[in-house]
Amino acid sequence: MLLTAFAFCITISCSDKSATDPTGLALNDSTAAESRIASASVSLAQSSLQVGQTTQATAVLLDRYNNQLSLPVVWSTSDTSLATVSGSGLVTARSPGSVSIIATRGYKSGSATLTVVPSTVSVASVTVSLPASSLSVGQTERATATLRDSSNNVVTGPPVVWSSSNASAATLTDSGMVTALAAGSTMISASAGGKTGSAPLAVTTTSPVPVASVTVSPASATLQIGATVQLQVSAYDANNNVLTGRVVTSSSANPAIASVNSLGLVTGVSAGTTQITVTSEGKSAVATITVTASAPTNPGTVTDLQASVTGSTSVTLSFTQVTDGAGQPAKYDVRFAVAPISWGSATSIANGTCATPLAGTAIGSKLSCTVLGLTAGTNYNFQLIAFRGTMNQGAIYGSLSNIASATTTGSVAPPPAPVASVTVSPSSASLQVGATQQLSAVTRDANNNVLTGRVITWSSANTSIAGVSASGLVTALVVGSVQVKATSEGVTGTSTITVTTTVPPPPTGTAEPSGMTTITERPFSTISEDGWSIVAASGSVNNFSIVQDATAPKSPSGVGQILYPAGFAAGGEPVNVYKVLSPQYRTLYVGVWLKMSSNFQGNPTLVNKMIHLFTGGSNHVVPTIWGSGNGMLQAGVLLQGIVTDGKGQSASNLYPNLGPTGEIVRGRWHHLEYVFVGNTSGTANASAEWWLDGVKVGSYTNMQYVSGSSVWEQLAWAPTWGGVTGTVTSAMTESFDHIRVSGK
Repeated sequence: MLLTAFAFCITISCSDKSATDPTGLALNDSTAAESRIASASVSLAQSSLQVGQTTQATAVLLDRYNNQLSLPVVWSTSDTSLATVSGSGLVTARSPGSVSIIATRGYKSGSATLTVVPSTVSVASVTVSLPASSLSVGQTERATATLRDSSNNVVTGPPVVWSSSNASAATLTDSGMVTALAAGSTMISASAGGKTGSAPLAVTTTSPVPVASVTVSPASATLQIGATVQLQVSAYDANNNVLTGRVVTSSSANPAIASVNSLGLVTGVSAGTTQITVTSEGKSAVATITVTASAPTNPGTVTDLQASVTGSTSVTLSFTQVTDGAGQPAKYDVRFAVAPISWGSATSIANGTCATPLAGTAIGSKLSCTVLGLTAGTNYNFQLIAFRGTMNQGAIYGSLSNIASATTTGSVAPPPAPVASVTVSPSSASLQVGATQQLSAVTRDANNNVLTGRVITWSSANTSIAGVSASGLVTALVVGSVQVKATSEGVTGTSTITVTTTVPPPPTGTAEPSGMTTITERPFSTISEDGWSIVAASGSVNNFSIVQDATAPKSPSGVGQILYPAGFAAGGEPVNVYKVLSPQYRTLYVGVWLKMSSNFQGNPTLVNKMIHLFTGGSNHVVPTIWGSGNGMLQAGVLLQGIVTDGKGQSASNLYPNLGPTGEIVRGRWHHLEYVFVGNTSGTANASAEWWLDGVKVGSYTNMQYVSGSSVWEQLAWAPTWGGVTGTVTSAMTESFDHIRVSGK
């Protein structure tokens, strides 16, 4: 783990993070509340902004009766290079153009168009500042740019473009983060509004100041079994100055009493006392951990739940709060149903202040909340259960509460039509072992009218052949045939799934142009080979490893594998494995054998960057795997910070455009080949072409990557996951069997 003086942390490189999702909602959320949404719309306080200005976006969700729903939404934009939007809907203009501001809840989306015009702010000078004018190889620092007008006033708003005059010595991200690569000197420059400022930087191979001492906090702690404590580590030099960016290892003298992970998180296992040792560059500190046998109890039980009618579509609930069994106020899963209630089939409340999960405030005090969105003139039952932890992720529950009843005012609505048929699509599918298929189900009444908002339960007749998730995602496990069922209100529809053996490995590439000179060819036999380097980036060097895979199609059995750990946040890359290209050419060929893990989760923004290619000192061209969640993945290219994509844009998403979908199947090896031709000085004659398993799927021309002549300076396997929102829910991997890079 890497450390600062305050906590365990990571250094960000090639990062695209700009915001996090404030609601935590997935874009394919389909809970009962979302199925009631009939429409979504977006309005902007200002429909036109200058670069750097902000405005507030507002989303309105309506049900089919035109009632407004009070639900959080996920905000996004159609092009983050033109404008970004925060989790609360605050829009920031980034560069001129027209962009859609989008609000999404479940399967419903609304949008409004924002026009971004150039800033009227006039930049007279740009000053670049560096925290240090000299870095050692591997170190990083953030450059800052100060823009001033003709009256020497500081101005904000105009976008800043960063560059390095010697990309082999140091490179920059779009946000000004400098990474020292090799000994030499360079000028770090920032351009805005037609003005440019620079600062010199020297890169040396001088070894960093050694660690002289290490401290750990807390020095001692008492835990219950199952509880955790986070250790904080600080390293100092001989003059007691704080050192940052140093690797720290942690170990437990007795893991059976207390264990510790690579980030310094200690977990109580069994009663007793042990020591946790943290070490950096041979210097150590010790924390004494005592684990007590008293484990948390089960959460309490609510026995006084009451319901009172407050309107034709709302009910107020009240009850006395209970403990979560670990000394804190419990959280609650609150459900309702038309009387009589059955807990297993009841619906968790999603509208109003009783929405599940409902957070407690104080043990023993009364809590009141309101349920919204009910039907007039209907007798409802309500029930809840206390818990601690996170729902559907190992939460600990108490017992069910008493049942409370209330009848809403107004006339009784007619009962919903019963389900008469269920149709599953596709009705049949053939999958290879390890592949997935998303099924969907449509419910209809006796008159063949489509019914919405009905609960559908998925099941597999033989889970050893193929399993199916609660959302209908089928995963092929072994060869055979199985019926997958969708059931709603006792009516069932089926899809026949045939599982076949995996296909032979993809063919070797034939797309490499003639006359090319090999720059690097790596079989991934060892961690460091053929002059490749590795840095932690937004994660850890431990996220890159050489593993054995006998199915590797090019150079088995050693393959390079990058791990996205569970909880990894969008906008960063788990590790950066890179190669400074020498010599440098205008035409570049990249051939790689790729496998995405069978559980690979696409980022909600569709952006799953794979390789960063540097020209003109920045990572302008990025081979990318497009796709979100469990949906289809496609091989494509992302352009960022370029002069033009041939259509007047400085950023562009390039998708397959020659007919084939370019689909990347999870759990299967694919051969990807790219040919990138840089532009000559001042001319839009750059191009990008790529092939999947020997079939050409994409071709784009008439582009200009940089203002001068474009040659290829560096290749980084730094798979940035998204750039706006999302968190990796379970550990997943991206593997390379072999990579070949050549040029002319």
